[in-house]
Amino acid sequence: MSYEDCKLHDTVINALVREQESAIVVFDPSQPNAPIVALNDSFCKMVKSPHANLAGTTFAELLCELPQWAKSRSAQQNFANFCSTCSKREVSSAGETFLMQSFPHRDGSLFMGQLSLGFCVVQDSRFVVGSLIKAGDVMTRLSSAQLTQLADQALDILHRARARGIHAAQQRSVTTGEGNLDMCGSKTDGVQQKGSAFFGSRLPDCAVLLHGGRTAMRREPDEVANGCLVFGSQPLQQTVQGLSFAVQVDGVSSRFKSLPSIGVTRREPTSNMLFPRVAKCLAESILIGGTGEASVRDQNTNFKIGFRAPPPSEVMTWSSQLPEDLKINEGDILECIYTWEGRIQLFLNSTMLLDFDVERPLDRHALYYPVVDVSGAASMLSFLPAFDSPTVGNLSTCIPDDWELEDSDEDDVARQMSCESLLSNFSDHSWSSNISCSLPTSDQSAEAGDFGSAQANSSPTQAMLNGLKPQGVLAKAAPIAGLAGILVLNAASRWHHSFGHIVDEL
Repeated sequence: MSYEDCKLHDTVINALVREQESAIVVFDPSQPNAPIVALNDSFCKMVKSPHANLAGTTFAELLCELPQWAKSRSAQQNFANFCSTCSKREVSSAGETFLMQSFPHRDGSLFMGQLSLGFCVVQDSRFVVGSLIKAGDVMTRLSSAQLTQLADQALDILHRARARGIHAAQQRSVTTGEGNLDMCGSKTDGVQQKGSAFFGSRLPDCAVLLHGGRTAMRREPDEVANGCLVFGSQPLQQTVQGLSFAVQVDGVSSRFKSLPSIGVTRREPTSNMLFPRVAKCLAESILIGGTGEASVRDQNTNFKIGFRAPPPSEVMTWSSQLPEDLKINEGDILECIYTWEGRIQLFLNSTMLLDFDVERPLDRHALYYPVVDVSGAASMLSFLPAFDSPTVGNLSTCIPDDWELEDSDEDDVARQMSCESLLSNFSDHSWSSNISCSLPTSDQSAEAGDFGSAQANSSPTQAMLNGLKPQGVLAKAAPIAGLAGILVLNAASRWHHSFGHIVDEL
């Protein structure tokens, strides 16, 4: 580490623990056992131990004077896993985690404390920032409301600490041109602005983002089955088929077998949003996957689930039998499609697994964000880049507004989609020149009638990923017709009829 890097490192650490009203400690995850590298006076007062006795110690050494019954095995495991995860160079952000653990005073007395951990990376230096809040004596049993209050308090402390560290780094590096820094301290990556990344400013406790936010990973995937509900950073674009996005399986759990749940939500992700305990309780969401089910929650708040299943008035569900031998593997591609008619569909490697009519047609005026629950058998999922599919905006000059096809003459619509105009608009595509020199035969005309059914169980995204190209003159004409307004024709069940007019003109 250069002299300038050392100075920046010290500047950030000093800023992280500058606040004296709260007990703050900083661990270095890049070193073995993640020792303490900074702490403030409030932390020393809470554990009643001088600074010199605490600096350089590890989390396990902080607890060494505790009787064995007072040591939380799950807290130690969670701490070790969190620090190990944050030490990886590909990690760009991680959800805060909370440990309930007894701590010793120097005089031998004990108290129950909540140690909250947050990830901070500034200019390639990685830190785990901790906030210790006294929760009572060792026999204290806190209610869920009290735990929520403590978590909110800790999140506020951690956010302020990280903001100070990042601000200090920016002040020192203002002339170096190192790039912008987000609230987690990592350099801003363009993928979030392009919509091919997950939202990283607020994450649940088991969620970790890698590779600039392109990949979401669940911590401790063989110990916990969920806790990694993540949103897309940008709303989905409305296309001819409705809304769709795909993820690739990059990690699997050896313990859990259910599918991850993926879908859409009208809830915009924010830095202070709350997450439900169960994915299907997410506000304004439509999800599919799990053990073969779809769920819908229309309300604009999360449902607080208890020991009983939520009533249909709060969360509606549909279920279907999945193949008994179904298993997902690394490299598999899952695609979710939400159609204009209100169907939610799940594809695995281009094969349709689930298809439900959730009776909620897509609202063309609303924004829908992709949402992914990295749960069950999937421990790591990566956003696949969006393809340049024709959007509703691209079709606005070719189709009647507000779906007024019933008031339009079919012949007029078909004539607008003439062969000459289509070829002149899309002559840069390789298949356009092939259409003009191929006349449809009677067999090919019959092929047009079967086009919809042949595509019913295939995934458009998977077909493009595999480099598949449509065969036959009508398959070549289909993308052109789609660009010219098949969205409306298909929705009104007039695809075959109007397509015949196009073939006649060809």
